[in-house]
Amino acid sequence: MYETYYQLKTKPFTLLPDPDFLYLGAKHKMALSLLEYGLANSASFIILTGSPGTGKTTLLNRLLDQSGHPWVIGVLSNMHGGMGELMPWIAAAFDVPTNGRNRVELFQEFARFLEQEYSTGRRVLLVLDEAQNAGSDVLEELRLLSNLNDGRRRSLQILLSGQPGLQDLLKGPGMVQFAQRIGVEYVLENLAEDETVAYIDHRLQVAGRHVRLFTELAGRVVFRVTGGIPRLINQLCDHALVYGYAEQVGTITGHIVRAAATARAKQGVFPFAVSPDDINLSEQELAAERNEIHALTKRSIHAEVPACQSIEVSDAESTGTIKGQDTRSVTFWRGREAFIKGS
Repeated sequence: MYETYYQLKTKPFTLLPDPDFLYLGAKHKMALSLLEYGLANSASFIILTGSPGTGKTTLLNRLLDQSGHPWVIGVLSNMHGGMGELMPWIAAAFDVPTNGRNRVELFQEFARFLEQEYSTGRRVLLVLDEAQNAGSDVLEELRLLSNLNDGRRRSLQILLSGQPGLQDLLKGPGMVQFAQRIGVEYVLENLAEDETVAYIDHRLQVAGRHVRLFTELAGRVVFRVTGGIPRLINQLCDHALVYGYAEQVGTITGHIVRAAATARAKQGVFPFAVSPDDINLSEQELAAERNEIHALTKRSIHAEVPACQSIEVSDAESTGTIKGQDTRSVTFWRGREAFIKGS
């Protein structure tokens, strides 16, 4: 709808965990570095936790996408306590034939699979998403599975990604032996205010925008409403672009973001950090925004015409008003495309 109007090649705020859109702020850069370290050093267990929508899946997509080592990757998504024994799911994730084998036989067959992959120079990574739902029995089964790694090599690495409840689970009774095998762990936090502004600019640039579209004040209003959660940022910014397109404005302002947030608030389901009605924009902020829009408008116009032509920027232009599955099911995939299908 708005892509052509705002000179965008694609939707910049899609909810798909596309690694091409990953913004490496301080927290996400540190998380990526630690995850890379864990994989490179053959950590038995790697743990990534964070609140819903903080970008864990997108980060893992980037991690796997840029890895230069040949991997065989099995992914279990939407874990839950009622899934039963874990070994059949793991075998299926790696295309290891089950054929009615019992638990012991599957364990032995998976051990042979690891030996085969190791002999061909490939490394095996098992990823469990939404691991906070796994339960202590599943974690104990994973710990026993990690015993397939002998003292000379790491044939299998296991990465658990989940919400903060995963940390509580790992600190629970009987988890000492498991916790001692964790090589790398990181808690992914929300974006800070400045990072939120930069995050919005980054995604628009990746989508093909060459001139800033959201004012700095608009970005700060997004932060105040969403608390810096990337998934909520995407949702609100997408709605703000629809509002901007409907009003045919050339720049998304703080007022437009607040109007879009207010409309979402009426539905009563958007998890705001604060109510849009409680956000007040000071005259100083609005004045700074008007100056920014004036500069952005001139830059945009001069970028579109030959240098030999002179341009008069009207008062109207300087205001930025130029026209112009079942959640309890367990799914699995094999290969590097696994996470791009996630949520």
